[in-house]
Amino acid sequence: AFYKKGYAWAGFIVATGSICAMNTVILCSLFSVPRIAYAMSEDGLLFKIFSRLNPVTKVPIFGIIVFGILMAILALIFDLESLVEFLSIGTLLAYTFVAASVIVLRYQTDKTNRSEPPQPNQSPPAQDGAGLKEYESFSDKLQLVERQKVAKERRE
Repeated sequence: AFYKKGYAWAGFIVATGSICAMNTVILCSLFSVPRIAYAMSEDGLLFKIFSRLNPVTKVPIFGIIVFGILMAILALIFDLESLVEFLSIGTLLAYTFVAASVIVLRYQTDKTNRSEPPQPNQSPPAQDGAGLKEYESFSDKLQLVERQKVAKERRE
């Protein structure tokens, strides 16, 4: 559109920005998908091999390799226009699922019975009904999993 109006320089800026944006989204996907697979495999939803961490760097190397190869194969098979459409559809679906999950969790009834006293190994429920978290971020969860694995090895 800019080229037809005689603003070739503006078209160049928009094209450069779109290329940078696509590269950013692809890099974000490459970094986030192996960690999502790690969390899912820790919960038992994927193969346990995705939950293995490198002992030095504490990153899921196998997931990075598998999903990196998968992304490279998809980049070889599909043209750029199809990949951009997949990217847009995937982003839209991710935001839709998050919004729907927030609505469902917001209006979900509390399933705990507050009249029962808490068990000895169980922490009491929070005042707002949200429950206490074991971890706050992904790195805290990694440290928690590592501590659990070390404690399990010591017992054996």
